[in-house]
Amino acid sequence: MMFIRFCVFCSKNKIFFDKGAFSMSIRADYHIHSCISPDGRHSIEEIAEKAIACGLNEIAITDHFEFFDPESNIHQSWSKEYLDHYFEQLQFFQERFQGRLIIRKGIEIGQPFIHQVYADEIMKQYHFDYVIGSVHKINDCDLGRVNYLEISIDELIRENLSSLMTLSQYSDFDCIGHLDLIKRYAAQKGVYISLLDYQEEVEVILKNLISREKGLEINTSGLRQTVKQILPSIEIIKRFCQLGGKVLTVGSDAHRKDDVAKDFQVAQMLLEEIGVSYIATFENRKPHFYKI
Repeated sequence: MMFIRFCVFCSKNKIFFDKGAFSMSIRADYHIHSCISPDGRHSIEEIAEKAIACGLNEIAITDHFEFFDPESNIHQSWSKEYLDHYFEQLQFFQERFQGRLIIRKGIEIGQPFIHQVYADEIMKQYHFDYVIGSVHKINDCDLGRVNYLEISIDELIRENLSSLMTLSQYSDFDCIGHLDLIKRYAAQKGVYISLLDYQEEVEVILKNLISREKGLEINTSGLRQTVKQILPSIEIIKRFCQLGGKVLTVGSDAHRKDDVAKDFQVAQMLLEEIGVSYIATFENRKPHFYKI
């Protein structure tokens, strides 16, 4: 059991923490990008060694696979050759770390509904343990490149929610990733937004997940960035549970080894405050639960 000292308080929708007594029992990081992914920094081996040092029992490598309008042909850069190499590397390190760390075959698919035929083909051909479904782009523009100071925030949020709605209704995935990712990028431009202001739309998305037996990812990346919040907000996670949602995973969204399991102690404390006792891991797309 890992013991950490910290306390958390909020100011202007940001979370800050100082050290206090606490035991951290989250033992699986289910959102990690290796250097196989275009934006990853470190190898699966380096990530695995760091995970072991952090006291984790299990990780899912969830490198990106983005979908684009088929008319653009951009999607061809995310090829089956890329996935073949990815699976080859994953299998090698699964065997290498056997008995020390469980490494799951994961993927983060971005806006698969844009090219549903290709997405369905990928899901049928490759056998993943765990699939994150995410929305990174609006109208083929990455949310991180939007000029939040010169656009209608309301229109952008509604477009984002529309994409999340489509994802939650039709796409093949296990958990929806960083549901309110848009707030992380907006905060970097000094714009603080909340999907809680669009409660009706958010509830429809959550109900879609529950009806399809899909889960919600708890993403800690916002805690180490300007927004200083988990993704999605703890209130959204609480509402998911109130509506009957059962499947929750925790992921650091690490793109470098030093961020593996980052701020999991904060996530655990927030989850305990709203009465969450079980977190999911996946094998062959089936959830398994452990107590935190």
